[in-house]
Amino acid sequence: QDKKYTFAIKMYRMALDQIPNTGKEMRLKIMRNIGNAFVRLGQFPDAIQSFETIMDGNADFQTGFNLIVCYYALGDEEKMRE
Repeated sequence: QDKKYTFAIKMYRMALDQIPNTGKEMRLKIMRNIGNAFVRLGQFPDAIQSFETIMDGNADFQTGFNLIVCYYALGDEEKMRE
């Protein structure tokens, strides 16, 4: 199961490299998928990095919620409040 998520992350990153910076919405969707895959793997710091990038570019409720869940999983109450 973990191998599928690791493979998915690799494929998403390859796709990200192919999308120009003008394709902002698509890039953010791919970043969200990368973050979700990292969550499934339990790699919360990597997921946080993806979700924070999205929040900097185009904040939305679902990404904000996912970010809070990651901070909770790591026990980072300070970041949860931000």
